[in-house]
Amino acid sequence: MRLIAILKSRAPILHTLEDSPGFFTSSRPDGDEPMQSYLFIGGNWGGLNVPVEDDRDFVQLPKGAADKATYFRETLSIGGASVIVYRHGSWTPEEVLKRLAESYKAWAVKRPGGRR
Repeated sequence: MRLIAILKSRAPILHTLEDSPGFFTSSRPDGDEPMQSYLFIGGNWGGLNVPVEDDRDFVQLPKGAADKATYFRETLSIGGASVIVYRHGSWTPEEVLKRLAESYKAWAVKRPGGRR
C-alpha cells in the first residue's frame, strides 16, 4: 500500500502517442528496470495506479482471498495526446468513458470555486 500512496501523491504526466504513455514510473522490487504505473478503472482496483510490466495486454490482480480480477490495456486519446489505462473486464469501453466524464463533472462542481 505504501507504493500506491507514493504514486498517488505524484501528478500524472501526459505523453504523445509515440511515448507509450503511462502515469508514473516506479522502481521494481528486484532493482531491475523501472516499471510504468497505470490507472486502473473499475473493480476493486479502480482509481488506483499500479505498476505493470511494459506491453501487457491484460493483468490479473487479486480479488479476495482466492479470486483474481482481469484488467485489459486500453489507450485513451484526444488529438495527439494519449494515456494508457487498464479497464476491468466487466466494463465496456463506453462505460469507462461515461464514468470518466461523470467523475470530471463531479470534480468540476466540488472543487473550490467550482460551478454549481
